[in-house]
Formats: sequence, structure tokens, C-alpha cells
Amino acid sequence: MAATRTQPAPIELPACGVIALESHHAEGFTMAASSHAFWEVFFVLAGRGVFRLGEREETCTPGHLILVPPGVAHCIQDAPGAPLSLSVLGIRADLVALDPDAARLPAGRLELTEGAVTQVRREWRRLWFDQSRPLPGAAALRVARALRLLGLLVRGQLMAEERGLTSKGRVRRYLAELEQRFFEVGSIDDEATRAGLSRRRFTQLVREQTGETWHERVTRLRMNHAQHLLATTRRSVTSIAFECGYDELSSFYRSFRRQMDMTPTEFREGSGLG
Repeated sequence: MAATRTQPAPIELPACGVIALESHHAEGFTMAASSHAFWEVFFVLAGRGVFRLGEREETCTPGHLILVPPGVAHCIQDAPGAPLSLSVLGIRADLVALDPDAARLPAGRLELTEGAVTQVRREWRRLWFDQSRPLPGAAALRVARALRLLGLLVRGQLMAEERGLTSKGRVRRYLAELEQRFFEVGSIDDEATRAGLSRRRFTQLVREQTGETWHERVTRLRMNHAQHLLATTRRSVTSIAFECGYDELSSFYRSFRRQMDMTPTEFREGSGLG
């Protein structure tokens, strides 16, 4: 039977920057608010309780995942008669920083889909297995498992958020993302699938929210970027066309002339860079 504790055990990361451990609370467990320089992920194995993170409180029961970023003061309070058993993963901050999406995970309880939780459980077990066997390469595998687990948490969180979004919310988010990826969009069917909508509903909502068709929106973003590059750089028109998302120079010329009633070269000359 695992030993129980009335106070939290100190955590020291090994050289590889990843550690997995368990914390089994005894009746009367107490914890003062504390913070760490590394990330902590708690997986609730048994019991019930509350995580306090600053001014927030997160209730937890078996199966819940609680994320505590570096520097966030937190403490744990068990429910009477239901002391918590936790599996804890500590990850050095510079490892998490390798994935900007992981670094944006919210502090507190992660709302994952059931399928995502199943995947996280599986990866967590593999990580424990790698840590328990002192074989060559075990430390590297532990880091790889931890990073994969973070990736699963990011994807699971996004999937859960998408379930809660209305169709209009999905298109608003899509349009915000489009500002940064207009040069790499696929077909309208691909983009509707990306937003999780039928083509008909997708095109309807894009027009509602922008006053433009999807194609008009993409073209305008591309042309705005092309004008900026033509007016502020001496890069070739061929290079600019490619950066704006055009595989064929002739298509870029046609779109530019239709939008500006002049060629890219004429626009550049008018901007003073000719």
C-alpha cells in the first residue's frame, strides 16, 4: 500500500527536466500556498478536493487534470473523508516553451473530451513505465513522453472548446486565424471542413460577418499584403506573388489588375520604388 502524507513532498526535477511521482494524502493533509519554477500537471486518481490557484478554486474528482504553470501560487484542500491521491508530472519550463501552444494552456482544470482523457491516461502510463526502468535512453524517452502528453492536452483542450462554440463562433475564430494564414489556404471545401461546418453554412456565415464572399476575403487579404510588399521592399514580383499564396504568376497578375486596375509593376512605380 502506498504511503500517505499529511504534507506535500518537496519536488526536485532531475537533469532531464521531467519527473513523474504520486502523492497520496492522509486524513488531515494540509498545504500552504506555494509556487514552483516548473510546470505541474496533476491527474486525480482518487478522492475529492479543491485546488486553489490565486483567487480561483477548481473542484476535482477522479479523472480530472489540473494544470499549474510556473509561478502560480497554489494549494490543495481535500474534501472531508475523501483524501486525494494524485499522479503528478513536473516539467521544466524551457521544455514546455518548445511548443508555444502548450505554453498557452490555461491554469486550472482542463476540460477535455473523454477520448482525449483516454489518450492522456495511456501516455501517462507509458511515462511511468519509462521512468521505472533504468534502461539506456530512459531519460530521453521520459522527456519525449512528457512533450507528447502536453501535445495531447493542447489538442484535447481545443477539441473541447470547439464543441462549445456555435457556428458563428467557429467562423469568427476562423476569420481571425485567416489574417495570419491567407497565403496557405486550401479550397473552400477544405476551409469549411477546417471550421467544422458544411460548405453552405460556412459561406453563408463568412458573408454575414464580413460582407464578402470567402474568395473575396482571401483575395483582399492577399492583395493588401502584396501592396505592402510592393511599396516597401524591392523584392521581385515573382517572389511577392509566391509569398501571397499564388503558385502561378499569371493568376497573381490577373487578381492584382482586377483589384487595383493596374499591374503590380505600375503600382510599385506609383509608390516611388519603381
